[in-house]
Amino acid sequence: MPTPRTAAGRIPRSGRPPLGTLIGLGVGALASWRVSRLLVSEDGPGQAVVRLRRAVDGPPLAGLMDCFACTSVWVGAGVAVVLFGGRLPVRDVAAAGLALSGAAMLIERMALDNEYLPEPDIDSPLVTVLDE
Repeated sequence: MPTPRTAAGRIPRSGRPPLGTLIGLGVGALASWRVSRLLVSEDGPGQAVVRLRRAVDGPPLAGLMDCFACTSVWVGAGVAVVLFGGRLPVRDVAAAGLALSGAAMLIERMALDNEYLPEPDIDSPLVTVLDE
């Protein structure tokens, strides 16, 4: 069976039902912020993100997960491809990635002012501290 042709500059459809563009941007902004925040500032479950951060801390990947603004660009690009890859032209997916990065940075700026995440209690049995 022949595959359906796509318009120039479009990524083939994934088969999933389409998500509204505005709803997709809202969900994508929150997802981009959450993943960027996890990668840059948090330890992750079982210290998994700490281990990942240590693994990419040498050349040529040094600094890849140190800066929220930088990390949100590549996270936003990935989220844009997942949300809009089969429905929008490639140039619009690229613009959506930058928009998601900007939205994540705005959310981060608002969240920083409210001290929304306290530091965990190191003596808690639920917190694992890796030896340095």
